[in-house]
Amino acid sequence: MATVNATDVIDGTKNQKQINDEIIYKIDSLSELKNLSPRLQNQRVRIRNYGIGELYWDSTSTELANDIDIFESSTTSVGRWKWIEFNNVAQGGVISDGVTDQTVRINQITARLGSIGFRGQIVIPENTKYDVRAVFSSLPIGLNLKIFDHLNWGQPPNYKNRMRISYSNGSTADDTLHMIADNHHPALSFLNTGDSGSPSAEDRSASIIHAVGISSNGDPLNSQILQFNKSTANKWQTSLRSLIPYAIATKDPSSWKAGKQYTAGDMCLSDNGKVYISSQGGVSGNTPPLGTGTNINDGNVIWDYYAPRRSRDATIFTIDEDGNAANYGNTSNITTYQVRNSKNRLILQVDNTTSGTISMRDYSRGLDFITSSTSRGVYLGGIRSLFFSNISGATPTISTEAARVSNSSAVDMTALNLPIGITHGFIMLHFVDSNTTLKSGSSFILKGGVDVNPPVNGIIQLIRNGSASSAWIEVSRSF
Repeated sequence: MATVNATDVIDGTKNQKQINDEIIYKIDSLSELKNLSPRLQNQRVRIRNYGIGELYWDSTSTELANDIDIFESSTTSVGRWKWIEFNNVAQGGVISDGVTDQTVRINQITARLGSIGFRGQIVIPENTKYDVRAVFSSLPIGLNLKIFDHLNWGQPPNYKNRMRISYSNGSTADDTLHMIADNHHPALSFLNTGDSGSPSAEDRSASIIHAVGISSNGDPLNSQILQFNKSTANKWQTSLRSLIPYAIATKDPSSWKAGKQYTAGDMCLSDNGKVYISSQGGVSGNTPPLGTGTNINDGNVIWDYYAPRRSRDATIFTIDEDGNAANYGNTSNITTYQVRNSKNRLILQVDNTTSGTISMRDYSRGLDFITSSTSRGVYLGGIRSLFFSNISGATPTISTEAARVSNSSAVDMTALNLPIGITHGFIMLHFVDSNTTLKSGSSFILKGGVDVNPPVNGIIQLIRNGSASSAWIEVSRSF
């Protein structure tokens, strides 16, 4: 065992005093580490080249042996190790040769750490081969894996995924939180220098991706993406896209296989990536499902065509640097845009089928304001509900398209005013008494050019084309 002079150590995360104050032991065996116990009381020690790599110790315990004896089942002590890194060494570590599968060994180590109550970070070295699903699913709660990986995820042809990962399992009472903290202005920055020559570089793209599992090809199963880039109109834009429909993502279909046991509701990929769903389970035959039909026989399995492909990559929403917003939907679905609060919901709905229906709907009251379709043109979706405002006097101002005229004594109405800024209008006047006379002239162009005194419950409709005249022209009367 040798003690290394701290002044010879270069560590960019510590200042020189911290380095000098830290005792570093270099050991060669488990027995040497156990023999350090009396010397480690009330000290923070950094130990290198032990069987599982680099360890940090911070304890007041005099029984170091029980705390570090990670791989012996006899101990039940709570571990005090703050950082553990697997290493390619003979005693207790993993082999990082990129070939030998280390899944079983990694799970043995993490299980042992979990059993002694270890709560901290474990580093899996680069180039360590293992089954991602098996290691992730077996990780005890309280442990965190730190991984830089270019080996164990899906590798499409001519493309390599480099994954920098922090992973932990959680429970309802034990979650992992990643925090960016600052006493002034914490920020998360994505820098795209644009130097690679790819379309993503040209557009300066950066993304936040929502993944919902590990896909059948070994990559993260990406369901949604929030992306920042350049639009086709050469403006900065932010977009939110749906990559895989929920119903397909939760099934995570893989390529069809002959002689495989499928259950009803399973999905598979066949015929150039088409998605099929089984209506009847069983063992598949020798011919994969093809086409876009239903009740496709395949051994004991019956398939129905479900979707043209697993990923539809449909843009849901975009907004650009000028504030222009757009909402897009999948070509086979109905797209809706909603504005809502706790009481009301307004929906703009676009049907992308051949009918091409567009409607604006008061969802809370079940009323379509207006609808447009190829078969009927533009029409109201329900019975029009008029609101009658009350007016009186010789020159009243109207605020609605229907008005209730009431005067307690005889009045000659010589003008009818619109709100400020409005020059065109259509009005229905309902007279609840016979005290009002409309004066034909420059303000009212009435039938025959004659003044009219409407009877009780008489109705007159007038229209005003502000581009041609300021006069109200009679359209009809009920008497």
